Amino acid sequence: MRTAAIVLAYALVSPVHAQDAKALFAAISDGNQAAAWLELRRGADPNAKNADGATPLHVASALARDGIMKLLLERRADLDARDVDGNTPLHLAAAHADGETVELLLEGGAKIESRNGLGETPLYLAAESGRIDTARALLDRRADPNARTSNNETPLHAAAMGGDVRLIGLLLERKADVNLPNRDGEAPLFWAAATGALEATRLLLESGAEVNARDAKGNTALHGAADGGHLDVVVILLAAKADVAAKNAAGHTPADAARARGHPDVVQALAKR
Repeated sequence: MRTAAIVLAYALVSPVHAQDAKALFAAISDGNQAAAWLELRRGADPNAKNADGATPLHVASALARDGIMKLLLERRADLDARDVDGNTPLHLAAAHADGETVELLLEGGAKIESRNGLGETPLYLAAESGRIDTARALLDRRADPNARTSNNETPLHAAAMGGDVRLIGLLLERKADVNLPNRDGEAPLFWAAATGALEATRLLLESGAEVNARDAKGNTALHGAADGGHLDVVVILLAAKADVAAKNAAGHTPADAARARGHPDVVQALAKR
C-alpha cells in the first residue's frame, strides 16, 4: 500500500486524459476549495485520471479534503473509479484520512466491500495503516471484519502485524475470527509473535487464539517468535502452554530456529521447558 507521502506526490502527477484538470489536481493538493470550485466551473473533468489512474476524488479522499469532495460528488464524480492498484476513493480514505471522510463517501454510495488488485477491502487498508478512526467508521457501517484478501488475509492479520492493540480489540469486539488462517496457514497470532508484538500477542491469546496452531510448513507461533529472537514473546507463549517440542515440516523445533538465527537467550529460555 502506498504511503501518505506517495499519495501526496501522485496528487500532482499530470492528468493523462484531460489536460484541463491539471489545475484541479493542484487545487486539491493545496486544499484550495475556491480554486477547485473555479476549475470545475470552468469545465474541468471531475473524473479525469492522472498517470497513476487516480481521479480528483481519489486525491481529495486521501487528503481528507471533505469540502472539495462534496463539490466533486455534486458533479457526479465516480465513487467506483479505480487507480492503477485497483483502489477506489474509499480505499484511500480508509488508509489515509479520517472517519468523517469515510462517512462522506459511504453516504454518497461508495461500496464498502470493494476489493483492490490484491483483494483488499477498505477495512483491511484501515487496519494495515493503523487507522482506528476509519476502521471504526467502516465497522459501524457493517464492514465485514473477516473479509479475505487474495492471500486469505483478514483485517486482523494486518492489525496483528502492526501490533496495534486498540485496533485488534476493536476488530475482535466486532466479531473478527481470531483463528482464521491466511493462504500460508498463518493465523494472526503467528504474525504478532513473529514480529515481536508483545501486547498484541497477549491480547490474541487472551481472546482465544490457538497457541499451537500450525502454518502450512508446520511452524507454530513459538517458531515465529524464536526465529525472530523475541524473548518476551517467547515467554508469554510458553506461559500459554506453547509446545516447546513442536517440530515443523523440516523437523526443526523452536529452539532449532532460535539457534540457527543466533539467539542464545531464546535457546536458553526454551531449554528450561
